[in-house]
Amino acid sequence: MIPCWTRKPSPRPLNISAFMAISAALGSLALTLGGGCGSSQPTEREVATFPGVRLTVAVVEDETRLPTLRLLTGEWAAARQAEAIVAAQPIQLLTQPPDADVLLFPGDRMGELVDLDALIPLPERVVRTPRDPRDDDFELDDDSPASRGRGGDRTPKTTPRADDPLDFEAIAPGLRDRATRYGRDRMALPYSTSVLVLVYRIDRFADPTLRAAAQEAGVSLDPPRTWEEFDRLAAFLHHRDWSGDGQPDAALAVALGPDPNERIAVDLFLARAGAVGRHRDSLSFLLDYRTLQPRLTSPPFVDTLEAIVSSRALGPEGIERFDANAARAAFREGRVALLIDRAEMAPSWSDPTNGVGSGSSTAPAPTGAASIQIGVAPLPGSQRVFNPSSQEWERSSDLNCPTYLPRGGGWLIGIASRTSEGPQRQAAIDLARFLAGRQAGQQISRDRQAPALPTRPQGIVAPLATGLDLARWGRSVTETLTASQIALGPRFPAAPDFLADLEAARLAALEGQPAAQALAEAAQSWTQRIEQYGRDRLTWHYSKDLIEIPVADTPPPRASAR
Repeated sequence: MIPCWTRKPSPRPLNISAFMAISAALGSLALTLGGGCGSSQPTEREVATFPGVRLTVAVVEDETRLPTLRLLTGEWAAARQAEAIVAAQPIQLLTQPPDADVLLFPGDRMGELVDLDALIPLPERVVRTPRDPRDDDFELDDDSPASRGRGGDRTPKTTPRADDPLDFEAIAPGLRDRATRYGRDRMALPYSTSVLVLVYRIDRFADPTLRAAAQEAGVSLDPPRTWEEFDRLAAFLHHRDWSGDGQPDAALAVALGPDPNERIAVDLFLARAGAVGRHRDSLSFLLDYRTLQPRLTSPPFVDTLEAIVSSRALGPEGIERFDANAARAAFREGRVALLIDRAEMAPSWSDPTNGVGSGSSTAPAPTGAASIQIGVAPLPGSQRVFNPSSQEWERSSDLNCPTYLPRGGGWLIGIASRTSEGPQRQAAIDLARFLAGRQAGQQISRDRQAPALPTRPQGIVAPLATGLDLARWGRSVTETLTASQIALGPRFPAAPDFLADLEAARLAALEGQPAAQALAEAAQSWTQRIEQYGRDRLTWHYSKDLIEIPVADTPPPRASAR
């Protein structure tokens, strides 16, 4: 296993010719936006057109995704001579297959969509670069095992062309090979993602007095490699004048209170629990995949919840009520030296106008904010890992540091099963490829209303943020997305409800309930949900969620009373 702090992404130099070719492939769009009617530049590859085709596009759950989706869909329609309408309101409840051709949805709703037969599996030809413009036929008429997604070699065989807007092989492996699949079926294409990172004040950590005190205490001021090192660093900084203003300071800010909009707290819980509880020899984590027995009462989860509750003592007053924006404000205002947050939220670490929604603090950035230096590092890992088979802790010289991708890996684009075969379905797949493409990813990453990361780590551009060390930000995001171990947030049906039970346990522990008891109550709620849904059917879905476990093509029947 490659240690967290030594893993290196494969180098991929910027391909200028590829960039120019992509621009050429979107020539008709450039003419539309430029307003000119004169001579057009030649293209290396003609784009397919779909005159007379009308598509409906819908978003599941999140209305903040709509503006950028409308912009991108409009660009595609103009270039393809088609009509594409984005539904005005997001779909909140998935009780029947959505009335749309193309769906943008969070990965944690994958299981619900599959359960409704609302998505079509995509054959591998969809992610391959066509050899010739006349090969742009993405009709699902290939009955090979690879197309059905139930065996065979599923690796694309063609080398991506410079003018391919999708450039599928450049997508982060965990998104490309895991988040898009449900079992062996590829059900979607990746649209955007998110990762948690550790944020810290480089400028203050370079202070000679602070470094001397840390050396005397046996604490490193370098980014911690393990969660134990993180806890020691935070304890050292707390109630110490690390800011140099003559007053004792707090160490850490993180969303510990209710945070329904961003849900960072439960993601942090699962990320930290994964470092100590995702054993390399175990296929499942939250549940036993054979019995669906919840594992929430096992030592990794109990220890993690106790550690998170203890971190309340390392933050500023009221941290137990902090949502994500309040935690960012505490860091931005110089009240804490450490912050755990989503990487795409970097502008809000120094600019109070760049939060999501209404911030919990309106205080301006600290005096001298222009001189702030902000460092970023991947989340720590652990050398101590629990083995669920032996029920024992194991210690290794290598770090266990699986990347946790929230919301089932991020946002995905799928083709609805209601889409008519022929030109309608071909156009829907072409739109999905466009939305999952590199150029669309650049626009998605610039969306401040719905911040997100692009799916391709190579050439990722850091957001504009005062004092941000761009190299550290880029390196941390790239290392996190290209980690050898990728753990997706749960995606089986009702996964958000299961996580809501876990969030309730976390909040109960913060209120004083013993961690083991709070998690036992969450486990009991999970068991009730499993029985209500149907144990056999949810076992099928959970195995599909884990990808590697073979299951029957069709699920068992639902429970009689759900």
